[in-house]
Amino acid sequence: MFQFIYNSSPIFIQNIIISLYGLKLKYLRFYGGYNKTLKSLLLSQYYTEKQILDLQNSKLKKLIKDSYEFIPHYTSLLDEKKIKPEDIDIHNFTKYFPILQKDEVRSHPASFTSSKKTLGKTIKINTSGTSGSPLNVLTSKNAIQENYAFFARYLLNCGVKIGQPSVTFAGRIIVPKAQKKPPFWRKNYSMNNTLFSSYNISEDTIPSYIKELDRIQPRFIDTYPSALFEIAHFIVKNNIKHSIKPIAIITSSETLLDSQRKIIEQAFDTKIYDHYGSAEMSAFITQCREGNYHINPDFGIVEILDSQGNEVKEGEVGNIVCTGFVNRKMPFIRYSIGDSAKYSTKSCACGSHFHLIDSIEGRTDDLLILRDGRKIGRLDPVFKGLKSIKETQIVQVSLDKISVSIVKESDYDDEQNKILIRELKKRVGNDIDVTINFVNEIQRTKSGKFRAVISEL
Repeated sequence: MFQFIYNSSPIFIQNIIISLYGLKLKYLRFYGGYNKTLKSLLLSQYYTEKQILDLQNSKLKKLIKDSYEFIPHYTSLLDEKKIKPEDIDIHNFTKYFPILQKDEVRSHPASFTSSKKTLGKTIKINTSGTSGSPLNVLTSKNAIQENYAFFARYLLNCGVKIGQPSVTFAGRIIVPKAQKKPPFWRKNYSMNNTLFSSYNISEDTIPSYIKELDRIQPRFIDTYPSALFEIAHFIVKNNIKHSIKPIAIITSSETLLDSQRKIIEQAFDTKIYDHYGSAEMSAFITQCREGNYHINPDFGIVEILDSQGNEVKEGEVGNIVCTGFVNRKMPFIRYSIGDSAKYSTKSCACGSHFHLIDSIEGRTDDLLILRDGRKIGRLDPVFKGLKSIKETQIVQVSLDKISVSIVKESDYDDEQNKILIRELKKRVGNDIDVTINFVNEIQRTKSGKFRAVISEL
């Protein structure tokens, strides 16, 4: 009914509806314990390694104690092992808690839901389910405010703050997909934010997007990488003059490719700060001014593990397994979230003692699987130097076959085809058949996300 009323309303009414909803979100996210939490987080970001470990241990022990008392799954698990919560800490918890899979949570959600009364009103969050496996996550107002306090700390480190003029490109359908003329955006006056449609971006509509962005002059842009990339590519290709220069561009929800970063930063003459989070509130990984990805240890514990559950070596890709401290209504201990990252033991020049990962590789089903069992991700270097490709998607059909869909420019030729196939086979081997398909556009998921690599295995 709400969607029907919105779709049937004139634009100024739609702006009012969005602003009223924005007011509700503003109250939910920023009124209550938000300010107190943010103040604490601004101190903990400068902790020493020992202070970080002590803080994690304290939060983990409280999480395990509450989980044992109020959550059936963890009560049964520890009783079965005859282990008391007070005997578990950060040094030995992996020994007692097996890796938790999403299917187990989806099959028995009540077993993972806390019965603790003081957590407040229950709020349901739906994951986007881009992998075909959506999950309903239960949380609370307190957890949502704590979650947004972490996001606010991250924004402050990027040079901006919540409440400044901003623009968002995301998966919300705010205008009809078939609409051909502007406006392709709606205003959330309550949060000083303009929502831009990610579904209506094309060669014909991009000039109107640029014009509106220039008029708004956002201090930061919060976006899927693929959505802003299309506009940035148009700007660079056509040498469009504009005065859009946000302090920062904030990206999330998709793997940020090196090629996308280069074009977007060139087009808007500013820096991209990428980050990783989830509806489950199990992990928060943020990029600093040096371009390195830091695990936020006061948000939760992150492990990077191989398929046998062992920690991977530096430079190797592994599955992200996380234990979140924020959502105490439905906490997940050692939860395999379905994404992958590359492990790192390096330190960062930014001065933070938060541990690093080399890169976020994407979802585990966005990795190509070779016959020897190796998994290959982040294949965008294959296309480096090929100037006549706008966008590509690699699909692994079988162990022996890869299909590459290309949105090409007019000057794309056979020589670039040969280079692409050669560079791809350097990484996956000569025994794999590579097929090139030219398409007008790469299909997005229902939530508007772009997948650069898909494995059908």
